[in-house]
Amino acid sequence: ENNKWAGFEKSLHLMLEKEVIVPFSQVVKGEEYSYFLNCVKIGKDLENAVYELSQHTTFSPLFHALEPTWATLQPLLQTRYALSTTSDWLQPDLIVTVVIGPIIYACVSKTIAVTVPPQQQHGKKPTSHDEDKCQPKHDMRTIANMTCLDKCIVGILKALNKSSQENGTAELVELLTTPLHAISVAISMAVRMADKAQMKLGYALSKGRIHRGVPSMYAMSSILWSQLIQLRITFPAYTSALRYEHMIPSLAKESITSHQDVVSRLSEHGVILHSIVLPGDHQITLSTKGSKDQ
Repeated sequence: ENNKWAGFEKSLHLMLEKEVIVPFSQVVKGEEYSYFLNCVKIGKDLENAVYELSQHTTFSPLFHALEPTWATLQPLLQTRYALSTTSDWLQPDLIVTVVIGPIIYACVSKTIAVTVPPQQQHGKKPTSHDEDKCQPKHDMRTIANMTCLDKCIVGILKALNKSSQENGTAELVELLTTPLHAISVAISMAVRMADKAQMKLGYALSKGRIHRGVPSMYAMSSILWSQLIQLRITFPAYTSALRYEHMIPSLAKESITSHQDVVSRLSEHGVILHSIVLPGDHQITLSTKGSKDQ
C-alpha cells in the first residue's frame, strides 16, 4: 500500500509540473484566462480524487495529497516570470490558491467526522437531549490528525498572504482564502482550543489596510466576524466582570469597550452577521417542530 501511494504522489507531482508550473512559465498575453480556468478545473479534479481515494483506509488526505501538492507548488511562489511582472492579476499566489484550496476543503471534510445519534440516523425525531449527543466526538487519533492538518493549512495561508502582499494581489487572494481561515478557526474549536481560535480571528480581522485606505478582505468578511461573535457568545470571557461591575470596574469597562469597538467596526465595514446561535436556540427549534407535528 505504501508503494501504491508513493506512486500516486509521484504522478501527482508530475501532473502539477506539466499542467500548472511549466505552462505558467510559458503563458502569453491573451491566454491568461484559459490557463487560469484550467487551474481551477485541476483543483476541483484533485478535490474529487481526495474524496474517492479516502475510501481506502490507508490513504491519508493530508500526507498523500495536501502535503505533496504544497511541496510541488510552493516553489512557484518564489518564481517570477515575464508575464507575472506585467499582469495585473495572474500571479503565482493566485494560481496556487485555486489549485490547493479545493484539496484543503476535501482534507478537512474527510478528517473531521461528526458522530450522529442512532435515532437520527434512522430518521427519528430528535429529543431535547440530542443537542449534546450531536456534538462532534473525536478520538485522540482524529484530534492529532486535525492538529497536523491545521498546522499545514496555517503554513500555507501565511505563505500565500506574504506572496500576495508582495505581488499586489492581496485583495484577490484574501477573498479566496477567507473561507480557509474560517476552516482553520473551526478546526481549533473542534479540538477544544478556543483561545487559539480567538488568536487566529484577532490576527485576520486586525490586519492593516492594503492601500488607498481600503480595508483588507478579512476585515470585511461576514464569515470571520460571525465566528468571532459566536466565539464570544459561547465563551464570554468577562461574564463575571459584567455581573460584578462594582467589584471589578476596570475589567468590566475593558469588556464594554471591546464590545463597542467590535460593533463600531461591523458598522463601518457594513458587515452582516449570519449563522449566530444563542444558548437555548436548539430547544426552541425542537419545541417549534414538535408543535407543528401535533
